[in-house]
This record gives sequence, structure tokens and C-alpha cells, in this order.
Amino acid sequence: MVGTPVSPQEEVSAIHALAQADQVAAEVSGDLMWRPAVASRFTSVGKVQVVEPGPGW
Repeated sequence: MVGTPVSPQEEVSAIHALAQADQVAAEVSGDLMWRPAVASRFTSVGKVQVVEPGPGW
């Protein structure tokens, strides 16, 4: 069970713990990318690499 996160790192760890299933992680990732402040932190190339991973995935 996830306790109440205090630091940013604890929040990240809590999200990882809650999104262990690929379906949940995919939905959460998609939801977060709709936030302009989040999406702006990624380059266009980086966004494409996330959506269309290269060989080895």
C-alpha cells in the first residue's frame, strides 16, 4: 500500500507503485501528456520515441 507521499521523489515512487500494470501505466502516461506544462518538457523527437519505440522494445 502507498502511504501519503511527502517529497517529489516519494510521489514518483507512489505513482510507479500504483501503475505497475501496463494498461494503467499507459493510461496515466497519456493523461499526463495532455498537461501543457508536462508536454512542454519533451522535445518533438522524444514524444515520437515514446509513442513509437524503436527496435528492441
